[in-house]
Amino acid sequence: MVKYFFLILLFILPSVAYAETPGLQGFKAIKQCIMQNDTGLCHASMTQSSYEIFDKFTAYKLMPCLPTDFKYESEHKSGTKTIVKAEMPQDNANKYIFHMVFVKQDEEVKLDLPETLRVGLGDNWQDKLNMSEQLFLMMRQNMQDELTCDVLINLVKPNNG
Repeated sequence: MVKYFFLILLFILPSVAYAETPGLQGFKAIKQCIMQNDTGLCHASMTQSSYEIFDKFTAYKLMPCLPTDFKYESEHKSGTKTIVKAEMPQDNANKYIFHMVFVKQDEEVKLDLPETLRVGLGDNWQDKLNMSEQLFLMMRQNMQDELTCDVLINLVKPNNG
């Protein structure tokens, strides 16, 4: 009897162990849309409240500047939200940690970009975002074609020292 119990567990546990969590599911969808540079797929993977911010970002042709080497680390629930902790390499020895907020909408897990920005930048995230946009526009006007993704990425890299 015990032998049959363990056999049943062997068949059940692998499927439970590999079940995709809501955060991982949402994370994979967002990573896929970024990797494919597919704004339609990104829209399908985010809340409607995220569209305005995302569309402005893509209108500036910044989608190719997004990193693709970020990885899922963990997740936790906070009320109705799932907060994913993700990381990307900063240099050979360090990594940059950031959070993404997902919500369930119409039985699908979607990125909530405004809430993600609030978690990352604080309650005055809109002011910080507006200031960053103004700085970007000024740099674009002054640097024109010299303002590349590499330049932007180096500007936003976390400082080690």
